[in-house]
Amino acid sequence: LSLVGSEMCIRDRFNPYLLTSLFYFSIAVVAMLGSALISADLLPAVGSLRWLRVHFVTLGMFTQAVLGSLPGLATARAGVRSPRTRWDIWLVYNAGLLALLVGIPLISAPMMIAGGTLVMIAVALTAWQLRSLRLAGDDAAPRSTPGASSGWFYHASLAYLLLGAFIGTGLYLGWSGWLQLPAPKEVHVHSVLWGFAGILLAGFLVELVPQHELQQ
Repeated sequence: LSLVGSEMCIRDRFNPYLLTSLFYFSIAVVAMLGSALISADLLPAVGSLRWLRVHFVTLGMFTQAVLGSLPGLATARAGVRSPRTRWDIWLVYNAGLLALLVGIPLISAPMMIAGGTLVMIAVALTAWQLRSLRLAGDDAAPRSTPGASSGWFYHASLAYLLLGAFIGTGLYLGWSGWLQLPAPKEVHVHSVLWGFAGILLAGFLVELVPQHELQQ
């Protein structure tokens, strides 16, 4: 991610995803220090600080960096120039994230629904962008190349992220009843950790394997 992100920063001169990811990482560090002070009874307890800290790291830092780097990863093996940043996707995603970060501690149903919906729209738009890049790169590289195979991992990981975001949006809204999920929180966590992050890691590993070895 860091190598691709650096390349994209050079080509675009500015990548808002990576900058915002660092911003949320710094907030997560402050939240972690706040939790330590609360545990030591040096600060009053703050509601939902734990879940805010988790989402600062997952949606704010990790997922943001992934969404900003996937277009470059998807085009790297095909030898296609990395696309310019989609500012519309970045704005939709961060508007949704901001709504979630306000709605979670307040347990505000409208804010959480709006935030979760915007995040899912941004993820779906990123998946569509990756598909468009793959189709555009078919002329530059055969469909059987490693770049194309890793793309399937990226699409599958984004599908799990959509599932996790959908279930997570309804955690405090009573969706688990009509979804027939006895443990919606576990489904949400495992969809993101093992589905999104795990399959994404598999795609990264495919990228690290030398191209000539995968063609043999």
